[in-house]
Amino acid sequence: MINRYASKEIGTIWEDTNKFRVFWEVEKAVALAFAQKGIFSEDIIESNISKDIEFDAKALERIAEHESALKHDVLSFIAFLQESIPSATFVLHTGMTSSDVVDSALAIMIRDSIDAVLVEAEELMKAIKSLAWVHIETPCIGRSHGIHAEPMAFGQKVCTWGASVKRSIERLKAARQNICYGKISGAVGTWAHLSPEIEEIALGILGLRPEPVSTQIIPRDRYTEVQVALGFLATSMEGIAQEIRHLSRTEVREVCEGFGKKQKGSSAMPHKRNPMNSENICGLARVVRGYMTPSFENISVWHERDISHSSVERIILPDSFHLVHTMCKRMAHILSNLEVYPANMMGNLKKNSVSFSGSLLGECLKKGMSREECYLKIQGISFEAIREGKDFESLVISDDFFPKDAVDAAFDLSRHLRNAPVAYSRVFGGE
Repeated sequence: MINRYASKEIGTIWEDTNKFRVFWEVEKAVALAFAQKGIFSEDIIESNISKDIEFDAKALERIAEHESALKHDVLSFIAFLQESIPSATFVLHTGMTSSDVVDSALAIMIRDSIDAVLVEAEELMKAIKSLAWVHIETPCIGRSHGIHAEPMAFGQKVCTWGASVKRSIERLKAARQNICYGKISGAVGTWAHLSPEIEEIALGILGLRPEPVSTQIIPRDRYTEVQVALGFLATSMEGIAQEIRHLSRTEVREVCEGFGKKQKGSSAMPHKRNPMNSENICGLARVVRGYMTPSFENISVWHERDISHSSVERIILPDSFHLVHTMCKRMAHILSNLEVYPANMMGNLKKNSVSFSGSLLGECLKKGMSREECYLKIQGISFEAIREGKDFESLVISDDFFPKDAVDAAFDLSRHLRNAPVAYSRVFGGE
């Protein structure tokens, strides 16, 4: 991942230092499992695997030297272990294949990455919740097809953002449950040189569950579920960002991203305040979704395994976590610093007042008036107001067709806002 979008927290998980540390944890867990089953002496195992191995720059360099000759990353790691603990050679990697190490380690790294993303996603939810509550009674115009529809509370609009992110968090938590599976079943998954009991013990030490039936690898649909969950979360944030972009347009001007004192929006136009951070979120979401396709294609492998998936995963797994983690932080920052303009919202809402046409129709129907007759009458007046720039409410009041009490009730803004707190409580719980 390029530095511009890299996350320190995710980088720490996926850097080689940590990867090899987790590889070592897997190897140690298997050795301990053998000892618990009485196959190796517990004293011998403990005296060898209890030693700390530091995977520093020098160690990484040595592993790389091995790989330049062996052309195999796991064997290069094992060769380094044999150099570091010569007396443990006979217990290292017993009965295992490379994927036992790699896939079990990947499960741990993905799990830890999900946990890191969830921390930031919950911070994002806090920012959404705060914004929603502050504006739970702020009127604005709701839009459908990009056209004015009916009034609503801006806070309720924000609640829809929270509900979307909340669903994405739930999907990611479910994916976390389904990724916490490892395999210590050997080549093609037959446990030929160890046993299911050894696998269960070792994976239990690592905090993983055994894959019910593995081949030489963990089924890749587990990884794809994670990738899709990340795609949903990225797209939830894109939906928020896209709405902010629309509401920031000059002719709308209902919100604006925060702007630093020394910030500049254009090299040529000093007046510019562009929704650049929201645009950035939308762009990054495209990349995360783009990684979903190769993840699906990784599910099908030849027979018990091939390595067509490996090169893909080395890119899309860490990159997706980097991007979504960064997006969560940026989206929370955008919302925490969002400038909201209630006066402009009210001005847009009252433009021609046509957004109350539905309310007027409903009030007329309560009076027993004909739906078709009322609809056509209201439609004609609303089109006149839009076409000629007249005030819809004034035109309605001046027309004797409409009962006065129906008109008064129809243009009562509070009816459109009164249930916004219900939406808030359903998403966030009581305040």
